Amino acid sequence: AVAEAEDSIDYTIAAVGLIPGLGDVVGKLLKEAKAALKVGDTKKAIELAQEAQDKVKALDVGTFRELKAKAKVGDGLEHDHIPSFAALKKAEETRLGRPLTPTETKKLYAEATAVEVPRDVHQAGPTYGGKNTAEQIMKDAENLYEAVKRDTDALRKNMIEKGYDPKLIEDAINKIKTRNKEKGIY
Repeated sequence: AVAEAEDSIDYTIAAVGLIPGLGDVVGKLLKEAKAALKVGDTKKAIELAQEAQDKVKALDVGTFRELKAKAKVGDGLEHDHIPSFAALKKAEETRLGRPLTPTETKKLYAEATAVEVPRDVHQAGPTYGGKNTAEQIMKDAENLYEAVKRDTDALRKNMIEKGYDPKLIEDAINKIKTRNKEKGIY
């Protein structure tokens, strides 16, 4: 069992190495798990490996709420709504013919699709901060499919430039598109 656990931890450490900027927190936990195994503390090693697995990692996809629940302060990662929350909100208000209530707004924000990315990749996105103008929000709200396409194209470009594995990027993009389709976004 110890050999299997060590092989599993080694494999995970190697996989972590394929993802630049994955987060020092995860790598540190895995190294501590391996050290615990070497001194025979299998229970501690398993706990540390599980903790590493539970932390959010770059390119994780889920609801904003899910990613936030697994976040680690100081890991350099942010949750990026795709499509933008502003476009989602505007589209929903148009569909309903009225403004969302504060409760509806909070729920939409928390349940919207997001991807975990390094802070600078989030900032480079087409809808970050002041780049998401009222005109852009209206255009995106009218065609959320095209908004997702533009946002995922930018995500792909920016993550490849950061050195991330293109296969992992495509996997994340496919999850974003599938989740949005399942949620009826388009």
